[in-house]
Amino acid sequence: MNANSSVKRYDFFPTPVYAFQMSDEHRKQWLESTYALAKAHPKSPAVPLFRGHKVQADLFTIPEFATFKSAVQDKAQTIAQDLKVDLNRMDLTLDHAWANINGKGDFNEYHSHPNCDFSGVYYLKSMPSLGSIRFRDPREPVALRTLLLKERNLFTQDVAFPPVQGMMYIFPAWLMHQVDPNPVDFDRISLSFNISFKIKQELQGTIQKDF
Repeated sequence: MNANSSVKRYDFFPTPVYAFQMSDEHRKQWLESTYALAKAHPKSPAVPLFRGHKVQADLFTIPEFATFKSAVQDKAQTIAQDLKVDLNRMDLTLDHAWANINGKGDFNEYHSHPNCDFSGVYYLKSMPSLGSIRFRDPREPVALRTLLLKERNLFTQDVAFPPVQGMMYIFPAWLMHQVDPNPVDFDRISLSFNISFKIKQELQGTIQKDF
């Protein structure tokens, strides 16, 4: 938009997706611990919306993943600062974390994560060609009309990120997302987690929306 224009644009109802390039410092340890956990937690039967090995253990409670929990805490603090979350009145809580081991053909259909504010995924072992994570525009009526765009912008209806090893993506938990099938016989391993911001106990029942 022309800097001298008298028109001002207001962008409401944003849907941020944060991308963090993580250090490889603890990756080998996390990978070894994930495979060990997978042996202790057998693969569950397939369900319609999901195929793969979801390791049913809360990584945030396991000592071998203490450094991962610390890393997620740090990124959540960064997001809280960016969004101006009032941490004097709200507590940041790391709710739950789990591992996903996806072999050839494994996938996740579109879903969201209820009862939390943000969700995230960290690609522990992967390659960019192993099936993207895909986000869908949450404004359902938008799908009734399509604009032909020159580049990705606020009206893009489907956004995909490749599963690059070492990348962490954090996004609103209500945002519908899927993981495309892994096309090759090579494990795509990710660590997923949920984050909540909860009103401090002593302020329960006294808080009103500021805006």
